[in-house]
Amino acid sequence: MTATEILTWSEGRLTWYGCGPTVYDSPHIGHARWVIWLIVRTYVSFDIIRRILQNYCGIKVTYCMNITDIDDKIIRRARQHHLLSQYEQTACSIEEVRKDIALASRLVTHCAVPLAEYLDEQYGHTVNTLFTSLPRKYEEEFFQKMDLLGVGHVSNVMRPDVVPRVTECVPQIVEYIQRIIAHGFAYGQGFIGRYVSAGSVYFDVPAFSLHHSYARLVPESVTDLKSLAEGEGSLATSGEKRSARDFALWKASKEGEPSWDSPWSKVVVRFSVEGRPGWHIECSVMATAVFGAQMDIHSGGHDLKFPHHDNEMAQAEVSFLFDGAYFNGGPWVRYFLHSGHLTINGCKMSKSLKNFITIDAALAETSPRRLRLLFLLHVWNQPFDYSPDALAEAATYDRQFSTGTHADASRRCNLRYSGSNMADSFNTRQCLNELKALISVANSVVQSTIGSPTGVGSVRMVGNYIISILKVCCSV
Repeated sequence: MTATEILTWSEGRLTWYGCGPTVYDSPHIGHARWVIWLIVRTYVSFDIIRRILQNYCGIKVTYCMNITDIDDKIIRRARQHHLLSQYEQTACSIEEVRKDIALASRLVTHCAVPLAEYLDEQYGHTVNTLFTSLPRKYEEEFFQKMDLLGVGHVSNVMRPDVVPRVTECVPQIVEYIQRIIAHGFAYGQGFIGRYVSAGSVYFDVPAFSLHHSYARLVPESVTDLKSLAEGEGSLATSGEKRSARDFALWKASKEGEPSWDSPWSKVVVRFSVEGRPGWHIECSVMATAVFGAQMDIHSGGHDLKFPHHDNEMAQAEVSFLFDGAYFNGGPWVRYFLHSGHLTINGCKMSKSLKNFITIDAALAETSPRRLRLLFLLHVWNQPFDYSPDALAEAATYDRQFSTGTHADASRRCNLRYSGSNMADSFNTRQCLNELKALISVANSVVQSTIGSPTGVGSVRMVGNYIISILKVCCSV
């Protein structure tokens, strides 16, 4: 891969939009565990890059991370929590009368997940008012878990400068979709030939592909209908689409779903249907609301390349009538950054393998400092395996950084070389290797000059300088 110099729209300033969490559950419950760990890997990796850009490169970074608080998963989980709570209250009162409450409580606890899914299927349409409080609860918990990755102010993950939420941007989303429709790249108002859209609006991928390149980030996925369907969400309907490749910009809300008024709410004959935003349009609009028509960096996990980020690019191009990928002489996004996959002991995390680990459990077997070193020892955009061997390696580095003595030998070349590694695709592992080698040399020099203070303070300053850039710890 050829190295590329980072260029920004404004000299000395960098705008960065990162896809944040979909806040639908606790990191301690079921499927949410691996989702949170993917976000942790992404969040910490990009926090490291952000610090390098700011502390080493001297660039003023404005970092925006969104909160997705409208999503099919949120809708389902909010309804399930509510209905399960209602069921437990009813079940407990009945069993209290029957003097068997203990058994009933155990049954409900062990069967909570399938029971919640059943209740949602049967009664989900009756729930309409729970879709704000639950996302706020898990948003707060998400940031609390991120804060656990630091000890005081030693190695905290920095909070974003701007945190927009989807629910705060619905009017802008409606306006954005209207522009796409006006430019001829979306459909959905009433009857469209033999296709009927009951209040939903879809992006017309075939129309876009006639004059634009679709799926630039992952061209081979252009026919990956499974990924496209997953991007539409579990509550989506596909019978209204002209093409299976089309994706929802605006979804007509069904009973038991949150909804907002829009120009498409009353176009359907004989009835009015409010709706909610599609997933992909949310990030396009929030990024635009914060940074305008162009930004320097857009980031997320590797799994967001297609269809999410590819669909975002398509929306932006036609919303602003880009000429190909360019607008006002440059692209919508200068650089996409995608963090690598995460595995546990060589295996992808899954429900069937039961190979989850919570953040709390990880911090019970290692420290926040060593956990951060663990991330620093892996290339940010390559696969990362969380394993005992990886933890042991991080512990080895931690001990050497904590107990090493230092001397002035090789100060200048090592400092310069470590810095060049940070500037070379943020190669933090090689940077740590150079620092480790510096400490080894320093130990040898100090041992050969016992009793002489010469150089010890200066090399300690060098070590502190490098470590402070990476924000691993406060002192060497």
